[in-house]
Amino acid sequence: MTPKTTFRVRRTTDGTLLVENPLNSSGETIDWTLLIDGNGNVMVDESQAVEPLSAVDVVESHHVYGLLGLTELAFGKYLIIVTARALAATVQAHKIWRITAGSALPVGLPEVVDKGMVPSDEVLLAKYELDQELLASIMSIVNSGHLYYSATYDVTHSLQYNYLLSTDQPLSAIIDDRYFFNKYLSVPILGIPRAAGLPWCLKTILGFAGEVHIDIPIPPDDIDQDVTTRSYTITLLSRTNRRRMGTRYARRGLDTDGNAANNVEMEQIVFEDDIEGNETVSSFVQHRGSAPGLWGQELDLSYTPKLIIGDIHKPHVWEAVRLHFEDYRWQYTPEKVVPSSLKTDGKVVCINLLDDRGLEGELTRMYEESVQRFENHRLMYEEFPINKWCKKMNFRNMDILIDRVRDRLINSGWFLAEGGVPSYWSTGTLRVSRLQTGLQRVSCLDSLDRTNLTCSLFARYILPFQIQSISPEHYPASEFFQVNGAGEGDVRDPVAALRNVMNPSSKKMTNLWADSGDAISLVYAGTRALKADVTRTGHRQWVKGSVDDGLNALTRYYLNNYVDGRRQDAYDLWTGKVSPEQIHKLATTHGLKKAQHIRQPFIAKGQGLLGRVVPGFVVDRVEPLLQAAFDYTKSVISDTHSSAELAKHLVFGSPQGHIDLKGEPKSPIGLLVSAAKIFAPDRVTSLSEVLGATVLSLYMLVFVKIFHVRGDLVVRRPKLSVEHETLHYLVEEVEHPVDVE
Repeated sequence: MTPKTTFRVRRTTDGTLLVENPLNSSGETIDWTLLIDGNGNVMVDESQAVEPLSAVDVVESHHVYGLLGLTELAFGKYLIIVTARALAATVQAHKIWRITAGSALPVGLPEVVDKGMVPSDEVLLAKYELDQELLASIMSIVNSGHLYYSATYDVTHSLQYNYLLSTDQPLSAIIDDRYFFNKYLSVPILGIPRAAGLPWCLKTILGFAGEVHIDIPIPPDDIDQDVTTRSYTITLLSRTNRRRMGTRYARRGLDTDGNAANNVEMEQIVFEDDIEGNETVSSFVQHRGSAPGLWGQELDLSYTPKLIIGDIHKPHVWEAVRLHFEDYRWQYTPEKVVPSSLKTDGKVVCINLLDDRGLEGELTRMYEESVQRFENHRLMYEEFPINKWCKKMNFRNMDILIDRVRDRLINSGWFLAEGGVPSYWSTGTLRVSRLQTGLQRVSCLDSLDRTNLTCSLFARYILPFQIQSISPEHYPASEFFQVNGAGEGDVRDPVAALRNVMNPSSKKMTNLWADSGDAISLVYAGTRALKADVTRTGHRQWVKGSVDDGLNALTRYYLNNYVDGRRQDAYDLWTGKVSPEQIHKLATTHGLKKAQHIRQPFIAKGQGLLGRVVPGFVVDRVEPLLQAAFDYTKSVISDTHSSAELAKHLVFGSPQGHIDLKGEPKSPIGLLVSAAKIFAPDRVTSLSEVLGATVLSLYMLVFVKIFHVRGDLVVRRPKLSVEHETLHYLVEEVEHPVDVE
């Protein structure tokens, strides 16, 4: 059986969703249909048994490329579907697709969906409005262009892990679903026994997939011989770990289970374009991730918020660090995964790019001490403060780092096999000759800009080794390397000749890695990567590079303080970090306030004198300000007990401060700050939006400085995540963290 390009999702008059079989039927097998009834119950039945009685029963039909899962919010349940895609990369004959558009289909709710009726009941309206807001956040991930899948190949695992999973031998390596981004939303469907064997739900990664093709000359045996070339495909997959998914300041360091923020597995896959003539394929894996420890930075409008670091000598802090290092040891340097004949001396090399003094120096000392305390010969530490070594933008000094880790880089190895790679329906025909038994774990403060530059250099250094391993008959290595491997005293480059002839193709490689770095940076920080010009060209472009980095740094500052709260809520909804109780509680507060504003507007469009005279776009701007002022006045009235106290409170504000712990204004100054946030752009993708973000940021800073407003109360926090409220308690030894209720 083969997967269909698209399959239909139909909606019936009672709100039931019918999803047809995603596989082409052979005629001998039962044709199954996935059914999600009006109450959200999921089942699989024979297609004939659940077909609508007539075409009249079907009120809506969609051709989809796949499902991403089912989510339950306050008002109802919604099926997330993929409606558009673009080819991003290949792994041999397998195609990897980039999701470019999707939709959310309500389950049940026929009155709301089919008749366009907004609930009139205030409580239901509150839930409905909250659902629309949360759905917009969820769908922003679908439509971001950062989700990738393959209909035939499991992109959530590396090529080596897919091979190990296809074998019957017992494994000591940890192979799990940490990179299966939509796993949580897929559970209601994958949990149905018959549904698990049919690919209704796509297995996606959040990050990047791309490829380039390079032609490499074959050195002629004779000077009079014509130069021929071999063509290769380099595919790069970057997978974000969903276990500590989040935005730049909302997720730092480790959680108590040892999962790192911004943890990304980057896999460089290489194979010949002529896969019929040469089926050999190679892959090389690296990691990036936040510095391992319980630490964070609390947003307070400062450009560099102060660090909050947990002492690794405290049991609960050390346990998180220990679990993190143990996880790496069992993922990438397991003792019994491969026969001894295939083993190399692989290590996990923790490469720290942070400064060794100042604010980052605190993290550097924590990092070094943690690795020393772990005491395992397979976990090594390498410190390389880029800002010191590459002072004055002299990034040629990155060669010093390559030279320092070269032997360990080579000895970690790369995966090499011949044959067809495994698919969802086949174990493949791979005959493995080499496994990667170690890796580099690279990090800086954000694990974005300096980290991506370093990872791209490592990948470019290893690429000639991969190509030489694939085509040794065309590009022989030096005898020393073939016999001895990379020895401690071997300062020669065994693939130097191949490296030299590959130089004309280096531009394609650097652009591929820069594109990946931009994607990961957009996911975590909201902007493209800094120092991208160095990654793409190998040197600093003083004017353009500095201007680009300045704009990106300013945009990051704005997004981190005023937009990332909503993005964090979206990530938490995708990864199952939000409980139904949290959602319903938010409906009774935030949702109810929105419902009241809708039911009791100051200026109703098309109604009354003002509603008919004032243009709609003006109403859209003025109405939120009037509502904010009304809410502030109502809050002040409820907090005061006399007319004199009320007048004093309205003019001078609350003695407790301008803004309360929930971010609500308690003074006229607080009201001006809150009113400004109403018009804060949700994204910054154009020059006008950059200017708007800049003006808002300056406005806020002026008010904060002049009127002594607490910056940590001004920033827009996630509405569903509470980690920022427990951060101080997390790094201390507290049995019961702060009650965030």
